[in-house]
Parts: sequence; C-alpha cells; structure tokens
Amino acid sequence: MNYLNRKRIEVCKELLENTDYGISDIAHLTGFSSQSYLSQSFRKSCGMTAGTYRKLKKKRKDPI
Repeated sequence: MNYLNRKRIEVCKELLENTDYGISDIAHLTGFSSQSYLSQSFRKSCGMTAGTYRKLKKKRKDPI
C-alpha cells in the first residue's frame, strides 16, 4: 500500500504542476477514494497541501 500511495502522490504532483484540474478531479484520476484522503496523504507525504504545492510550482515556472 505504501508503494501505491507514493506512486499516486507522484502522479498527483505531475498533474498539479502541468494541468489545471481541480483537486477532486486529480483525486479521482489517481485512484484516491476521496479528495479528503488525497489531501491527508499528500500533506503527510509532502508536508504541505496539494493547493500550496501547486502555487509554489506555478510561481517557480512563471518568468519574471
């Protein structure tokens, strides 16, 4: 299960960085049972929320 969750989180990160899908859509696409479970797993794995992760990555990509 830990391996599967790590892989799901990796795919979530990729989707957060490269798409504008909502968190609930990403949860569904990556096989999480709910947005809430994705949020809980993402925070535990990455130390931040999925929304915060997306904002940080988008900010780094934007040229100044």
